[in-house]
Amino acid sequence: MDITMCAIFDGKNFHLGGSSAFEYPKSMIDLVFSKDYEIDEAAKEIGFSHDSNIGEREGMIGTLTKGRLDRKGYNKQAVITALIHLLNPEHY
Repeated sequence: MDITMCAIFDGKNFHLGGSSAFEYPKSMIDLVFSKDYEIDEAAKEIGFSHDSNIGEREGMIGTLTKGRLDRKGYNKQAVITALIHLLNPEHY
């Protein structure tokens, strides 16, 4: 499973948040464990991407969702949920 986490430190406390999670295709995970590949390398070998740096662009989330959610939006989810405590201090 892939998930992005965010920790915001306000000088006193940490405020944590996370993105939604998704599963990589089994064929990619097999390459990661059998050949010690990075996700980028596995994605390229399987044919998901011709970009060996997919993680620095749209990310696998962008590829697997066919552009419906890119890496930037995925990271934004984690930041927004980390802000929940700060936006609602009376409850936390």
